[in-house]
Amino acid sequence: MAWNPTPKQAIALSRREREILFGGSRGGGKSEAGLVWLLQDPDYIDSPNFKGLVIRKSFSDLSDWIARARKLLGDRAEIYTHPPEIRFPSGAIVYMGHWGDSSAVSMYLGREFSKILLEELTDIFALETDYLKLMGSLRSSDATLPCQVFATTNPGGRGHSWVKKRWVDVATNKTYYDGDTGHTRIYLPSKVDDNPYLKDADPGYCQYLDSLPDRLRKAWRDGSWELAEGAFFTDFGIHMLEVPQVISEHEVINGNRLYGSLDVGKCLSYGQWYVGPDNVIHRLFTYYAELTSIRDHAIAVKNLIETHRECWGHFPKKIWAGPDAWTKRGTDDLSWRSPIDEFIDAFPKTVEFEKANDNRVNGCLIMMDMFKLRDGRPQLYYVDKYNRKFEEAIPSAMKAPNNPDDYEKTSAWTDHIVDEARYGLVGIYSWLTGERKAKVLRAQAAALVPQQQQDWYNDL
Repeated sequence: MAWNPTPKQAIALSRREREILFGGSRGGGKSEAGLVWLLQDPDYIDSPNFKGLVIRKSFSDLSDWIARARKLLGDRAEIYTHPPEIRFPSGAIVYMGHWGDSSAVSMYLGREFSKILLEELTDIFALETDYLKLMGSLRSSDATLPCQVFATTNPGGRGHSWVKKRWVDVATNKTYYDGDTGHTRIYLPSKVDDNPYLKDADPGYCQYLDSLPDRLRKAWRDGSWELAEGAFFTDFGIHMLEVPQVISEHEVINGNRLYGSLDVGKCLSYGQWYVGPDNVIHRLFTYYAELTSIRDHAIAVKNLIETHRECWGHFPKKIWAGPDAWTKRGTDDLSWRSPIDEFIDAFPKTVEFEKANDNRVNGCLIMMDMFKLRDGRPQLYYVDKYNRKFEEAIPSAMKAPNNPDDYEKTSAWTDHIVDEARYGLVGIYSWLTGERKAKVLRAQAAALVPQQQQDWYNDL
């Protein structure tokens, strides 16, 4: 089938950076460019040493891609479905897969691919570390086959935050050199206006995009990355980033305002909080890990508190943990212990552990309020250096399809961090509310004459 690229597609296909991100708005021609990039480059498909890989989010998405590949290739290659792969007369092979669950990564690790195509990147990977694991398979023993990854995407989806940071913020229409890896990457935005073939074939499509609600139109029509379509916590943003500054030990000791939050499931997430004298909340650090031994994680969190520069070796006076943390489980020695038992044993006796309020809708409302500016100032700060996972997870939480007041439970890592943060922020909110009430009562009592004060206290 004859195929003529748009000017933007031609630019994308000519790039030689190791990591290429192409797309932005709907209708920009990113999917067709990805197909041609992987299946029509003679330098690769004519080489018997070429091994390529395409990844889609789900099996149904992959089936659609295979149908379009058949149309593009015609009889120039054999396409098989069991296992799914494309074989060229030269001996070149393109493997096809989907990322239906996190265990799928094991199918591709350790193998060798000269080219990897990732369709709808922000929908595939919620976490940058999964992407980086797969990139470990981007290698070639044939020097004539330079390694590249070509990713297509629109703004939004569970990986919106890390994709924006990796490409959009640093590599839009320019080559970015990664000093840590020595590799290059580029983001090439493409909008529907850059695709004259679609505009001619379906002139009503642009009109449809223009008619969308403001947030959706900015993402789908304009390719804006500032608003993640479908994100639940839309006010979580860069205004919360704190310039690293050490909280003094005097503040920590006198204020006694260190708190913790904990969620335990398939993974463990712990957050350390400090409430300043102005009642502004600081997220000091995030500890996140997949579960092996809960005891080991409890000790790791304890050690992190003891060494973190803004804790000054002091422990939180209270830790709010998800109710499941009190569920007892069998251990190797046939005793029954709960995750919270391990933390109680590891932490000083001065730390109080309390079951968190697990009212999701009420907790979501509190979180959304705390992410907003109040009187032009943030109510919550965090240092991204110590909160990478927190910074990725909160914007990745998507709206629940059937409940606009709740976020969808999608990936384990996002759920645990967001739930843990919710426990902490709801607990702190309740404490601050109690402090405000007590302050009002003290002020009222101070305004009374002595006998009225005595009568007032007697009535309590």
